[in-house]
Amino acid sequence: HELIATDVVARLGGDEFIALLEGSRSADAAPKIAARIMDTLNEELVIDAHCMTVGASIGISQFPADSVTAEELLLNADAAMY
Repeated sequence: HELIATDVVARLGGDEFIALLEGSRSADAAPKIAARIMDTLNEELVIDAHCMTVGASIGISQFPADSVTAEELLLNADAAMY
């Protein structure tokens, strides 16, 4: 599963980001894309001969199963992350 041109990734503030995956995808698309994001973030970075890693937490909510409003989708994704 890949991100497509209509998908949006944006920074909400601080260290919070959102990925909006639009279009008709299978129900398991979001968890598979989240796993790919985590795999990419877990790759070791080398900057000026220093090895670094990045950590992240991901919560998923889906329309319309989890909510029909954007605000509730964000709240549910936040709850899922914890």
